[in-house]
Amino acid sequence: MGREFDAETRASLLAVNGEEGDKQRSFDERAKKAMRNLEKCEQQLNTRRHQWRKRLNDLWGPEPPYKLQPEDAASWICGQLYYTWIGDFMFRAAREELSEEEMPGPTRMSRAYNSGLMLSRVLQQQRFQRRVWDAYIGVEVRHRRDRDSAGELRWVGYAQQKRTPRQLYAGVEWRVPPTHRLKEESRNASRSPFTNGVVEGEYLFNTSSGNATATCERVEDIVIHCPLPEKKRRQGGMPVTTQKRPKPMSVARALFSALGYHVYVLIPFRLLRDTCQLAVPVVLQYYIEYIETADPSWRDGLLLVLAFSFLTLVQSAAGSKLTQLGWRSGYTFQNALQGVLFEKCGTILRKALSHPEMSVGRIVNMVSSDMNSARSFPLMLPFLFGAPLQLIFALALLYRLVGWCAFAGFGVLILFMPLQGILMRRYYTVYGRLSRATDARLKATNEFFSGVRIAKFMSWEPSFIRRIEERRREELVALRASQLLYVSVSFLTNAIPAFVVAVVFLLYIEMGHELTPAIVFPAIALLGIMQTPFVMIPVALSGLVRFVVSMRRITKFIECEDADDGMREMLLQHTANSRAIPEEIKDLMHTPIVASVAAEFTRATISTFVPQKLPPNAKELRAAQKKKPDGAEPTSSSQYYELRPKDLLHGITLCIPKGKLTCVVGDTGSGKSTLIESLLGGHEVTSGFLRSVPNIAYVPQQAWIMNATLKENVLFFSDMDEARFRRALRCTQLESDLKLLLNGVETEIGEQGVNLSGGQKARVS
Repeated sequence: MGREFDAETRASLLAVNGEEGDKQRSFDERAKKAMRNLEKCEQQLNTRRHQWRKRLNDLWGPEPPYKLQPEDAASWICGQLYYTWIGDFMFRAAREELSEEEMPGPTRMSRAYNSGLMLSRVLQQQRFQRRVWDAYIGVEVRHRRDRDSAGELRWVGYAQQKRTPRQLYAGVEWRVPPTHRLKEESRNASRSPFTNGVVEGEYLFNTSSGNATATCERVEDIVIHCPLPEKKRRQGGMPVTTQKRPKPMSVARALFSALGYHVYVLIPFRLLRDTCQLAVPVVLQYYIEYIETADPSWRDGLLLVLAFSFLTLVQSAAGSKLTQLGWRSGYTFQNALQGVLFEKCGTILRKALSHPEMSVGRIVNMVSSDMNSARSFPLMLPFLFGAPLQLIFALALLYRLVGWCAFAGFGVLILFMPLQGILMRRYYTVYGRLSRATDARLKATNEFFSGVRIAKFMSWEPSFIRRIEERRREELVALRASQLLYVSVSFLTNAIPAFVVAVVFLLYIEMGHELTPAIVFPAIALLGIMQTPFVMIPVALSGLVRFVVSMRRITKFIECEDADDGMREMLLQHTANSRAIPEEIKDLMHTPIVASVAAEFTRATISTFVPQKLPPNAKELRAAQKKKPDGAEPTSSSQYYELRPKDLLHGITLCIPKGKLTCVVGDTGSGKSTLIESLLGGHEVTSGFLRSVPNIAYVPQQAWIMNATLKENVLFFSDMDEARFRRALRCTQLESDLKLLLNGVETEIGEQGVNLSGGQKARVS
């Protein structure tokens, strides 16, 4: 039976339904607005990705022409396995008929351009994955462990004071903090997880109010949140990039992703060589037993000899091919890494080079010693997986000969493995210290050579030399320690196999067995095979250690900010309230420059960055206080730095038209050179915005002059063309200056000759 409502009840129900409808419409409007914001962020991210790819493609340029090499046309059996294509070059070189231009070059995929471009593209993907949330600064997020939490994403990056170098963190300013963070604060208010963007003395980001309402969370624990309207939910949900999380870059992972096939092709040759090597003792045993038989058959003997010869031939061919492919893959790795290092030097932000760890000495060390580690690693890699397998199968064959005595020998090997592990871990630590000492020594040496003239004028050579020698002594201490550890490991690896042979044969005799030639010679051959893995495993592990250390150093350099990152990130980082950035400046970041404008400054603040050492973190302070119970102030041994901005110019709004002469006039020290250098990335724009055309030619005030004659400076290693030479003198108005010089164009310039004025140097340059 139905229920009848009076007019007042019906009106109240309609009012309630109307309020619920208004709430639903309001929710849908907020959801649509949030979704439009996310879609706009994703569009900006894709635009920056496309622009960055175009910039790198322009930097690499078109592929250089490739000339087909003799190795490309070599046949597989004779040419590729036995290198017959080299014979002609060897004979011509012996007759001194081979020129440098006729020398065979690298194959196409081993060239620095091709291999470097492949590695660069993989690193681009990693870079996009690393910065996938950079466009979502300011969007709503929540904590994975608390669905009711709500906050705004403020920052994504590494927190040095956390002492977790490969962990990415997200700075979140909370409106509704996660429950577990509130519990942490209530348990210990002195160690609150909440911060205002400064974590243990390290500035990371700003909060909108300046209060401690933010936390640093692992990026794996943060979820970009948006209430979806019903229509969007049916279409598939949020943008794809919001569902991805930033990941640290890894040059080693990129190497094997882009060029791993150069290393993977080594595996079948390694397995083939080891199989033949392990089969030789088995054939040897059958051959000895064949000789000891009373009536041997010549057919069986011939088959054994052919088998022995075939195994030796295949083992030799596979081993030589393994070595050749290993060297090729090593040089391919080296060429690719050198290519991306030079690419990074062309795109890196000037701010990143202000960091003490990114000195010229470190870059030189990466191009030299770290490249050697990358080149030698593919040669060592097959031993890392092949040597243990070879050891296991050799042990199984040895058990077939001497029974349980083989496991006694293997037990002796196992007893020495922990000692080898301890030595290798110590070697890893010492090698890292050696790399840092080498960086410091190269940095001091480069500083001395770059300012050698001032050092001589001021008689500072002794202090510079003393500083370099101190760094060299530190390097020698680390080098001596690493060599002692390497010698210790080498001694163990060479002494253990001989000791194992003695233990196996003694136990075999004590168990009442007789040593016959069919047992002794194959057993010695197998024990000799077992010796090779024990010799090579430590060498391969040391190569792995050097490779890991080198790749981490190169990864840290590759992860440095690039020129396009700097404007965007510093625009967000060094503004007190990231939500208060003018919308017209945000739009300028994705608007192409007008065709008639060469460069444009919009309310720009130009700054440089000064490194400042970070204080010890909380864990280091507690450890120091335990060592100093009297409450003395602990001294920091931290080598972590942050870069603090130092403003040079403020509020620059300037439009430089294309095709016209624009002069910048001002007093000495007013910032004219700083303004021009900022167009080239020499200084950073920390607020406002700067846009310019991609191609800019810059002629600085500092002229580059060689310590040579004026004529040699003008020619600059070119062939002499009298008419062109005289035209150059006339165009640069040097003819009047030549009349003042005693020897004319043959006048020596530099420390052993005359000193030119600034204008004369500029014209000569």
